[in-house]
Amino acid sequence: MTQTVFSLTQQDHRSLGIRRDPLTGEYISVAGTVPLLDSYSRRLQANGTLLEAEAAAFAGADHQDDAADPLSALEAGALRPQEPTHLETISTFGQLSDSLVTALLGEYIARFTELVPRRDISELSVKEMCVEGEVTAQIAGFTAPSEATETVDEQAQRWARRTGGDLLADVLVSEIVASERILFTGDHWVAYVPYASAHPCEIMLLPKAPSRNLVAMTDSAQEDLQRTYRRALAALRRLSGVAASYTSTWHMAPIPHCRAVSRMRVHITAETDLLRGKTPEQVAQTLREHL
Repeated sequence: MTQTVFSLTQQDHRSLGIRRDPLTGEYISVAGTVPLLDSYSRRLQANGTLLEAEAAAFAGADHQDDAADPLSALEAGALRPQEPTHLETISTFGQLSDSLVTALLGEYIARFTELVPRRDISELSVKEMCVEGEVTAQIAGFTAPSEATETVDEQAQRWARRTGGDLLADVLVSEIVASERILFTGDHWVAYVPYASAHPCEIMLLPKAPSRNLVAMTDSAQEDLQRTYRRALAALRRLSGVAASYTSTWHMAPIPHCRAVSRMRVHITAETDLLRGKTPEQVAQTLREHL
């Protein structure tokens, strides 16, 4: 009998240079790992993503358990547009700085303290956009979990059935053990470059302990998040200059749905030319040099 060993972040050494995102189950063409050997590889590097049929065929070869995951919602006709129950935009605060980051987090915590108890809101998220140093943030509340969150929840449930573990906790542990993509660790939070990064620069912030939203965590965890977030963005500023541009998405675990999603996460992406074409490991090394 063949024994299957489940690994969250073990590098895929097949020639296509594709990695599987452990949170979504999707296969991603990662910059810097795709050799220019044939037209297919060149097309992958140029497009950055696989065609749906090609992705399904590739996944089905060696990953039958996960082959249908990226398309399962489409096949079931489950994709549905959803209008937010609550939507507000926080006005631009000015040039990106440590004091601005502190002000933003204070505003998020204050707004979430008011919104979390509302029965008409299940999922809350923040989309923070910085364009050439000017920051604007949008807070949205939905009556039901988003498609993206449901995908992570499905992956987390599948992981729990296979291993008995907590997917997000195990992803964090595996990144800490691998160490090469870790940027730094705080008392309560860890900053790392995701194993399967789709953008030139990606930074993920995860809490060490289960914390489903900003309001649920302790004061010390909130304070450490401020320090962690400031430090991560400071590295981007030093790398790209004052006029750094990024998108930061704050994923809160829905209440009371998607219980397999044990903790919130902050996902920072940037189209930084200086990091374009680098592997996630090289990106992490460059960012560490700018901490």
